[in-house]
This record gives sequence, structure tokens and C-alpha cells, in this order.
Amino acid sequence: MFIRDLLVEPFRKQSLSLFTFRLCQFLHVRTNGWFDLLARKVVVPFRPKMNFPPSQLFPRADPSKAATALKEEGYAVLDGQLPAQLIEGIKALAFTTPAYAADPAAQIAVTADSIPAEHPRYDWRIGDLIGNQAIQRILFDSYFHQIAQEYLGCRPRLALVVLWLNPPYKGENSQYVFHYDNDGPSFVKFFVYLSDVTETNGPHVFIRKSHSPVKPRRFHKCSRYEEPSLLEYFGAENKTTFVGPAGTMIAEDTMGFHRGSDVVQSYRLIFQLEYSVVDIPHAEEFGAGIQRLKVSGLEPSLQKVLAKYYC
Repeated sequence: MFIRDLLVEPFRKQSLSLFTFRLCQFLHVRTNGWFDLLARKVVVPFRPKMNFPPSQLFPRADPSKAATALKEEGYAVLDGQLPAQLIEGIKALAFTTPAYAADPAAQIAVTADSIPAEHPRYDWRIGDLIGNQAIQRILFDSYFHQIAQEYLGCRPRLALVVLWLNPPYKGENSQYVFHYDNDGPSFVKFFVYLSDVTETNGPHVFIRKSHSPVKPRRFHKCSRYEEPSLLEYFGAENKTTFVGPAGTMIAEDTMGFHRGSDVVQSYRLIFQLEYSVVDIPHAEEFGAGIQRLKVSGLEPSLQKVLAKYYC
């Protein structure tokens, strides 16, 4: 398994970024996170911070406040909400564009009136997402970039753009068991609820102050863990459940322990951005590939952050 994941698969796919990513994952586990702390110190000087233009979407928000909460708690519920016009623009894409489940080559219709439930999760292709005007409004704004930069301590790179839907699914879903993400030495995610999320349709759950890459020895493997044992160690008072209306925005270092929840009724639609200091390859990159879009007049600092998807 180790040889296949670290060497064979990256060689077969001719992907240096996949090798680098897998190597970081391996070293994280072997050193119980100490590699991550060292890598952060090495990377930061080579990725100096940039001056971003002011946010137009959230001009009154304070990115430094969110970054401070992230550092202390592992998460931050951001001020304000994503504008309704942008929510509707992304939902229109979701309900008129084929999604996929396990196989990125599949074509699965998902509409507001007909939500399939054969799989626990449906994703939309990144190539479709980055061409959507509502998503471009978000990506070409500096708000999330500023928070990511303050939290990571260096110029961030937008590594992943994700849109997914969870239906009421009758089977088991490993994402609904506590785990942490091993996505490289330093990263941060932003989750935007595009549907109202209550206790009955899949609220996200996070354990505060569990986001250090150096874990208690019994929790250091990138695996699934039972809730009682985690809460016994970190404290039941640190279990945080995120419910909220469509437009709710959450920043989170998912190196902390987290899980989804069962969707009992309706559905949960989430838009996610992930920033990192190393590239995070996506399965779609090794199929038909993801073509960068040409954008004229994009502010230079934004261009550097978005270079994976826009040129």
C-alpha cells in the first residue's frame, strides 16, 4: 500500500504534485505532525504575503479577526452571509449541470425536484465550477484569500474548489465518523452553506482546539475515531455543531477532528474552498483534466492565488 500510494501511482500518473502531496501525508503520520511544523517554517519565507485589494463582497468584515479565531479555536464562523444572489447562481449551476458520485466520468442528474439518494454524496466538476459567474464573483474577491493568508502566515494557493450535495442516504458514510484531514503541512477550508442546515439535514461538527498537527499518540493516525474517546480527551464542551441558514460561512482547519451528520430530510448543499501551501491534486485532474480559464484584467495578487485554475 505504501509503495503504491507514494511511488507507483504518482509515477503512473506522471504527477510530481501527487508525489509531493503523498510524501507530506506519509511524513505527517510518521512524525506525528512534527514534520508539518518544520515544513511551515521552511515554506513561509519562500511565499511572502501580498497586499490584496479590499473585499467588495464583505467590505465591513475583518479578516484578521477570523484568522485569530482560527488559530485559537480551529474554526471561525464568519461575519455576514454570502449574498442571496450568489447562492442562487451556484444552486442554478448545481441543478442544471450533471454531477457525479464515485466516478468523475459519470453523469448524474440532480435537480431541486429530484434528488437521487443512491450515493451519500454528489460532486460537481471543477471545470464547471470555475466557469460559473457566481463562483467567479467569490474567487475574484479578496475576502477568503485574506483570511487564508493571515492564518497560513504566507501567500496562499487556492488548491481546491468543491461543490457537493448530501441527500438522505440509508447506508453508512465514513465522513460521518470523526476524523482529521491530512492535506499537507498547512491548509484551511471554507464551507458555505447553500441550503438551510438544521439538526435534521447534516450539520457539520467540529471539536474545538483539536487542530494541532501534533496529536495525542492514540489519535495520531489518519483514521476514524469514536466520538466518546475523543470527547473524553478534548472535553465534551468543545464539541461544536454548525447549524445555520443558507449563506452561513465557516472557516476551519480540518486538521482538527470533525465529521458530517446524517441527512434525515431535504438535502445539504455546500460550496467549499481549500487553501494550502502545497498543491492538493484532485481525481478530476487525472481524467479529462481541468483546463485553466483565461481571465483578462485580473488583479496580480489574485492571479497568484488563483493560478491553478485561471491564467
